[in-house]
Amino acid sequence: MSCHFDAEEVFSVQLHGEKRFHIAKAPDIEQPWGMQFNPGDPCFDDLYPQVPAGFPDPARGDFETVDMKPGSVLFMPRGTWHYTESGEGSLSVSIIVRTPAAFECALEVLRLRLLQDARWRRPLHGAWGDVAQSAAAREQWQALMQDWPRATAGMELDAASLAQLNEAERLNRTGAASRFQRCPEARMEFEPKAQGGQTVRVVVRTVDGDETTPLHLDVPEAMAALFLWLADHAAAFPVGELARRFPAMPLAQHLGIVNALTRARYLRQLWYDPIPEQGQTLDGRRP
Repeated sequence: MSCHFDAEEVFSVQLHGEKRFHIAKAPDIEQPWGMQFNPGDPCFDDLYPQVPAGFPDPARGDFETVDMKPGSVLFMPRGTWHYTESGEGSLSVSIIVRTPAAFECALEVLRLRLLQDARWRRPLHGAWGDVAQSAAAREQWQALMQDWPRATAGMELDAASLAQLNEAERLNRTGAASRFQRCPEARMEFEPKAQGGQTVRVVVRTVDGDETTPLHLDVPEAMAALFLWLADHAAAFPVGELARRFPAMPLAQHLGIVNALTRARYLRQLWYDPIPEQGQTLDGRRP
């Protein structure tokens, strides 16, 4: 294999036969991001901002040799030059770990915040025109840059890490501050029971136009008001609001209900923080 480095962590596990690795830290770049880099091959665009002093060169690496035998495991941090040679009958497996970079997490949180504000969703009409045509776009852009402290206020690691998880993993982290919103394709149907309480059915419309009933519950009268509120409430809400409105049930029970309704596709957990209101930071103060 020709000399290259990867932009991920790599575990090489030797299964059969032997293989020799030649490895060296790439001194020209720290924490590379993007794709594999092979000197002499066309490079990906995202590498240019990472190497303003010039592209990495394996000739400047201090190589060492590692001989792999069955059961050997070699860990190579991202940005490790390596090339290999082997005899006959060599078999290994590579395990790639691509942990999101800090800037990826920040960009995703910022994207979800700015989508909440119509001013940031507005097109920059004229920005690609001449000086006269772009004047309004420049004014619009300057106003948005003055809004930057508000847009980024209170960006916490918890929100950044949550945005990188799938829905099942996010549900495992729900708490009083977790927010949910009813899915527009879902509804609840109620049928009073003769012995008291309600039969609640969650009905969901699929992309094919069919309707399914993924959840069917018999709800006692003491809990019926909560489900009626959920059926009528279209706006986003935190679980803590449910607990305040219906204090007879413990928080754990509220969490169980919203989790069940989310798995039934009636609710969607909002995996992003609300953007602060215009002119305020998250704590209510002026930025």
